[in-house]
Amino acid sequence: MTLSYFTFTQTLYNMEQNKKTELLDYIGSIYEEAKECKLSPEFFEKEEGKLSFLASYFRCSNSQAFFISIVFAMNYKGDTVDLRDLINYFDCNPMRILAFNDDIKHLHKTGIFKQINAKHRVNHESTKVQYILNKAVSDAVLNNQEMPKTKAAEQEDIFSLLEHIYELGSKG
Repeated sequence: MTLSYFTFTQTLYNMEQNKKTELLDYIGSIYEEAKECKLSPEFFEKEEGKLSFLASYFRCSNSQAFFISIVFAMNYKGDTVDLRDLINYFDCNPMRILAFNDDIKHLHKTGIFKQINAKHRVNHESTKVQYILNKAVSDAVLNNQEMPKTKAAEQEDIFSLLEHIYELGSKG
């Protein structure tokens, strides 16, 4: 009976690890495939299966899961993310990314993204913010936990951001 219990326990552990691995694989794949994708409809069609899986986990739309994946990966590279970073990464027309503005705002409003003020040459509201993934969300992925309930937070100052980046880097 001990052997059966051990086998069952090992199977459950492997299933949990597989979910974590699958989440990280899909996030990484979306990040890699999105480079210079121009945010084309063909890209989203091609990646629909992965995005649906991620959307199910994150409890959001496919396009929101896409942006979560990109910000997740960029944050783990030690970068905050602003619209200019996304435009450059996707090699897209700035107007194309503005079509997804509601998705990005929703991710901030629901607390999945945290936002901090940035300083740019152009003084336009949408260019003044940088995004980081809520630590509770990234921790849930890394620890094989369900997607946590998040709530919108106040804008963070630069010191909070630097602390968050340090925490992400020290886990690496």
